Amino acid sequence: MRTRRGRGSSRGLEAASSVVARVMSGLRVSGRLEEEHVRDVWAECVGEDVAAHTRPGRLRRGRLFVTVDSGVWAHRLVAAEAAGMRRAVNAALGKDVVQRMYFRVGALANSKQKERGNAGTQV
Repeated sequence: MRTRRGRGSSRGLEAASSVVARVMSGLRVSGRLEEEHVRDVWAECVGEDVAAHTRPGRLRRGRLFVTVDSGVWAHRLVAAEAAGMRRAVNAALGKDVVQRMYFRVGALANSKQKERGNAGTQV
């Protein structure tokens, strides 16, 4: 078997790991993987009670956007628990991914409240 020599045989070659890292970065896959990891550990980190009323959303530049099902819960989380929740999530991830948390009131996807037929939840 002959190998081709001369005319730029090594020109344009790049390590596969470099190509994969560049492509992943361009697709922003690593950030989405971190978002999924946050979702996976959310209930464990914040507790079942808080998890029942919240859903982690986008993670952008260290900012985690969390949807909360009521203004009362949003106020409670902002006033008392955000720093502890952030520390717990980062500890579960093994690195400081979440630097700040932002809470907004909205409908929760796949909420237990929907499963109960919107019977309501006392807070």
